[in-house]
Amino acid sequence: MMRLSRFSAAAMTCLLLAGGVTAFVTGAQASAAPKQTNPPSSGNVITASSYCYWFPGQFGHSSNCDRQDPDVLGPHCNSDAWTVLSQELLGDFTHTPSGKYVLLRYSPSCRTVWAKIKDVPGPTGNSSGCTIWIHRNSDGTEIAKTPLFGTQHNTIWTEVLYDADVTSYAAATCDFGAEQFSGKTHPDY
Repeated sequence: MMRLSRFSAAAMTCLLLAGGVTAFVTGAQASAAPKQTNPPSSGNVITASSYCYWFPGQFGHSSNCDRQDPDVLGPHCNSDAWTVLSQELLGDFTHTPSGKYVLLRYSPSCRTVWAKIKDVPGPTGNSSGCTIWIHRNSDGTEIAKTPLFGTQHNTIWTEVLYDADVTSYAAATCDFGAEQFSGKTHPDY
């Protein structure tokens, strides 16, 4: 029989990871709330990827995957992405619902996030259209995207930010002519 000198058996949790590898985690580590790395309904086991990473000495500030299009990262990052949070844009003065939602997209295999919005106009001579952005809290990095001038019914998304062990949010503002609408996902993910 094995004796546990530093931790009691009750304070340890055993996790079975992909490939049958067993890891032991202390009760304090198990109680920490890590990001959910796969959609609640999928039931898939996702392992951590080394495709995206923080540059040495740049934790929370700079990654090899920052500022890349999720479609370009495609099979590495976009194929398992899901919407983790969404927020309807509301009128800045009247709080009228717009029917448009800013989405916070997340790839568990690459641990990247980006903002997305569907069916929005670009700027015109009478309005500024819609702009979305993704914001990483650890360093304040933001990446924004606006549809092309004069276009309608656009689906747009930002480039990605690496988000491992930090938090981020997606936000949007839309000017439909009569009123400005805005929204921000919360809580931060």
